[in-house]
Amino acid sequence: MKYRTPGGLYPTCIALHEAGAYIIAHPIGDGPVDADRTLLFAVQNDVATLIRDFGIEITGIAWLDGSLFAVDGYSGLYRLRDGEWRDLPDVGDPVPRINALRVVAGRLHGLTSEGVICLWQDPTWVEITPNDDDTYLFDLALEGAGKMMATGDNGFLAYVVNGGFQEIDVPTNASLTSVFALSKDTILVTGWNATALMGSADQLTQLDVEGRTDTLMNTVRWDNRILIAANEEILELKGTTLSIFETTPAIRLTCDGNQLWKQYGRGVDRYENGRWINVPLVADI
Repeated sequence: MKYRTPGGLYPTCIALHEAGAYIIAHPIGDGPVDADRTLLFAVQNDVATLIRDFGIEITGIAWLDGSLFAVDGYSGLYRLRDGEWRDLPDVGDPVPRINALRVVAGRLHGLTSEGVICLWQDPTWVEITPNDDDTYLFDLALEGAGKMMATGDNGFLAYVVNGGFQEIDVPTNASLTSVFALSKDTILVTGWNATALMGSADQLTQLDVEGRTDTLMNTVRWDNRILIAANEEILELKGTTLSIFETTPAIRLTCDGNQLWKQYGRGVDRYENGRWINVPLVADI
């Protein structure tokens, strides 16, 4: 059967590198998304080539130091380097399910739904925060002064300090999906219910979202602009004001400072010269 975007494949994650991108997607047949099967594409010059058909759910990918890392639904890890795979499916046994990968301070981290942040120290995962059973972690990043911060469900925002969390009071109970450093002293935190909190960690205030209710999924810096994926549009932050950068579907933005990509349900696009270029994903499997 031939699967393609839009329609037959559901992209879930983009990892950028100097020469292009990697994208993972789940097939969609006659029913719902087949989360138990994941296809990995390599993209160069806007041409996507299927390079691996995982017979398992891959929950995240990340690019670090010349290698592509992928994590499966059991927290097993797979590394692609110089065209060769190194599969370590058994390393996930001791840790909770990892739902996303983040590269922070040049190291690979896994985020779980049990409040645990895992650090990859080859050849194993090391848990660097305790298990609390009820905090789904969404994001991990450095704030402007270089301190690590994590976001999660139900208004969870915290510094990661000495193997634990130093929680920060926020004026919302909405799930927080991203944290982004605007400057040394200012962060932008976004999340469900059009949450956009800006300021220092001890004084965050909600920005005016003009009646929006969609999730503000994540923030990137591109071409000296601060852009936010807002489901059916991309917002731009200017000072403390949110304006529309473009009205276009954007569930998540991915940017390396040079390339700007977006994913939107069943498609992925790359931005160039003021327009979005669709990158079709096609797999005859």
